[in-house]
Amino acid sequence: EINAGDLALGWRSGKGGYFEGGSNLGIVIPVQLSLGPVNIYEFGVELDFDEPMTLKLTTTGDLTIGPLFAYAEDIGVSAALVEAPAADGIFGRHDLEFGFVPPSGYALALQSDVVSGGGFLSIEESEYRGALALKFQTFGFSAFAILNTELPDEPGKFSFAASIFGEFNVPLAFGFFLTGVGGFIGVNRTINSDELRSVLYEGRLDNLIFPSDPIENAARILEDMANVMPPQSGQHIIGPVVKIGWGQPVLVEVKLGLILEVGAEVRIIILGGLGMALPTKEAAIVEISITFFGEIDFSARTISFDATLLNSRILTYTISGDAAVRTGWAPRLEHVASFGGLHPSFPKPSNLPDLRAITLAFGTDNPRVTISGYTAITSNSLQFGARADLYARGPDLWIIGQLAAEGYVYLDALVYFDPFQFDVALGGGLSLLRNGNVALSLGFDLRLKGPNTFYISGNVWATILRKDIKFGITHRWGSQQSLPVPTADPVALLRQALEKARGFEPVAPVNRTGGVSFVQADESESLIDPLGGARLVQTAVPLDITIEKVGEG
Repeated sequence: EINAGDLALGWRSGKGGYFEGGSNLGIVIPVQLSLGPVNIYEFGVELDFDEPMTLKLTTTGDLTIGPLFAYAEDIGVSAALVEAPAADGIFGRHDLEFGFVPPSGYALALQSDVVSGGGFLSIEESEYRGALALKFQTFGFSAFAILNTELPDEPGKFSFAASIFGEFNVPLAFGFFLTGVGGFIGVNRTINSDELRSVLYEGRLDNLIFPSDPIENAARILEDMANVMPPQSGQHIIGPVVKIGWGQPVLVEVKLGLILEVGAEVRIIILGGLGMALPTKEAAIVEISITFFGEIDFSARTISFDATLLNSRILTYTISGDAAVRTGWAPRLEHVASFGGLHPSFPKPSNLPDLRAITLAFGTDNPRVTISGYTAITSNSLQFGARADLYARGPDLWIIGQLAAEGYVYLDALVYFDPFQFDVALGGGLSLLRNGNVALSLGFDLRLKGPNTFYISGNVWATILRKDIKFGITHRWGSQQSLPVPTADPVALLRQALEKARGFEPVAPVNRTGGVSFVQADESESLIDPLGGARLVQTAVPLDITIEKVGEG
């Protein structure tokens, strides 16, 4: 990472190339260096051209000595070029003045049989970040907070975000235990859905809710909190989270949070996770870990749900995949529910992220079998598909060389409801490799479309000693039919709605007293106050608006 401050480099007519500004130049070099109890994560070099010119050398790392853990961020030394009053400095009129660069963030943690925990603090300009965690034998808690004393373009305002979690063990019923309670709060803060979605799919959402190692991961947790809950004037956040376990020791664990955001935009955020370890966490044969995030946005009139399967396995076979749902009540919204992705030829809706297929992987290197699949449904389509891949490496034979085999088979199906049509693709192949090159192979690809008209196409191919042989098939049958364009009559729909309406409804006067009293009316009559009004309600067709489509017509 290179930071050049307010450096400007460019070209301008009449001026030519120019170089100006640049009060400082910094370079950050990430490393992974272990020196006994010390771990170094990055080195930094910064040259500040302001008077006096200063060179800073910093590092970020941690130290573990017995039960004590210490972390420091951007700690180091500085050397400033200053004037020597007696002109007797190292460089004649100038001398070097060395100094200490205090860390921009630091943490301390203590691990013992009675109590463990620690704290973290980071200060950068007008932003303060902090974390505190303590764990005793029967309970523990952790807390994280971010304070911004200034808001851009909002003088005199501040922004604050915090989360706190308490962990204990309180029996409920039927083998369930309440193992944690906590919550989120934000003043002049909003929820950035895209950042929260990124944290989810990158596998860090668990760290935001009841983190397992709060101090060691404090810097990452606070960075994610700052991105997920950025400052925004007038928006406020509050919501509880709980953790419930089943069994002793815990076999199934559920984390669930409900966050309300109010202000100019009103949203409900649901986030959490499900973890399962069978038969025990220490000797698990089956491990399942699902984290999820849902959002109801009343301003945008949308509903979304995202989930990911991470760090899961059956025996030694890993399971992974993503799922997403997009719906709501906004006009022209693309409704879709997908588990593992979409059909390859279906245009991906703009509101849907890239999803990993639901995958079960057998083996790691040799042999290796991977099975994946997906299914999706939209307002006008059904999609599903699967794929299996095989790889096996044989012996390295003298003269012949290294032998290996690989193969695959796949199915992709796309069905449209209106007008009805389908597109199905099926294929597979098997290859024998010698020193990584294909020596023999055989495969096929087949595609069927219909029903207006039915169309089949495909290929059968083979490779023998680098010679390719290929056979193709194409056939179409059935008669083409012109499908009628769906039409709708909004006037007829409106007439039917008015006939079913209960007639005019009275509207009571607002902030006015008429001094008029009515006789008792029959059940079939409605009395209308002349100072109020009357209304006729129908929901079939909107009025006073241009209509381009009604239903599918």
